Amino acid sequence: PAGQDSIVRRDHIVISDDLHIFFSKDRIEAPMGETVLLRVNGQAQTYEWEGEGLVSSNGPTARIAYTGDQEKTLQVKVTGRTGSCSDADSIQVLFTLGPSNDDVCDAMELSGGMNENLTNVYATVQPNEPLPDTTGPNACTEPMKWCNDGGLHNTVWYTIVLPEEGDVSIITSGMDTQIALYEAAACGDILTGDYTLLAANDDYFDAQQDYAAAIMNQEGLTPGQTYWLQL
Repeated sequence: PAGQDSIVRRDHIVISDDLHIFFSKDRIEAPMGETVLLRVNGQAQTYEWEGEGLVSSNGPTARIAYTGDQEKTLQVKVTGRTGSCSDADSIQVLFTLGPSNDDVCDAMELSGGMNENLTNVYATVQPNEPLPDTTGPNACTEPMKWCNDGGLHNTVWYTIVLPEEGDVSIITSGMDTQIALYEAAACGDILTGDYTLLAANDDYFDAQQDYAAAIMNQEGLTPGQTYWLQL
């Protein structure tokens, strides 16, 4: 209150008679199969886009996509024109594969104890992938529910084979997570709605624990049976 501050950036704005078209970055990364929105900076009357993977273009923006079984870098170029002036810039987009357990039928088996170095970077959402209930004012902390975060994002799958003795607890840490435990006869049944949602949790821990999720002391499961965990 009653305070003030300022910052000075010298040569931050450059005034020029030339047309200047430029990308903010030289290179970006995206998951395989995702449609990427590109936007070029500057002001021109017309724009011409070229390069592999172009889906559409509209003035200073364009969309590109690539689907394959190996990582690939695409280069896209845009030329802006105003009268007799023109300028161009290009950007590289690396399309990379997501985690090996991105899809439910490629789920990674978890072992008892600590499972480390897990990632959902560049993971995608599978068609017909289920989502726990997100309605209600207490969905973030209520059992069998998740916060309403605008749908699924970067989901990965794991399997748990129940040990012969004891119940099951699943505790995440290190990032804001949402988890759900499913029972089904086969992995594909989860995508067709033929499953039972056994447990779901979002913010089990408070902000000091990065809003990590946990499912504690899950009982009534069958020893030796496989269950699927969505994260």
